[in-house]
Amino acid sequence: MNHSEQRKAFLEIGRGAMLERFDYELERIIDNILDPNTPATKPRKIQLTLTLTPDADRMQIKHECVVKSAPQPTNPISGATALLRRGGQMSLVELVPQIPGQGDMYGGEQRQPDVFNIKKQA
Repeated sequence: MNHSEQRKAFLEIGRGAMLERFDYELERIIDNILDPNTPATKPRKIQLTLTLTPDADRMQIKHECVVKSAPQPTNPISGATALLRRGGQMSLVELVPQIPGQGDMYGGEQRQPDVFNIKKQA
């Protein structure tokens, strides 16, 4: 095939900049899929928007390409706290699965719960 007869895809013009942007977003999506903190089976999206604007003579066409991705957000982090009043001080205390200091079946020890003191009270 003669070099002048070779046909390129439109996305390859501009030294492949549009394809490079697509590949960049694809890598972001793959990273998001591999992240254990995101839902495994939820879909991710890559959107390529190509805008073609002809001039008044219809001889030149300005093109603009925007590539964006929609990865999944990380999984929610959940837990439980208890609202306690101790000596007039209100606190949120993290609920832990065992009594602090108690050993678990893996040889570890239950840590002390985190406490958040509430400064202003209603």
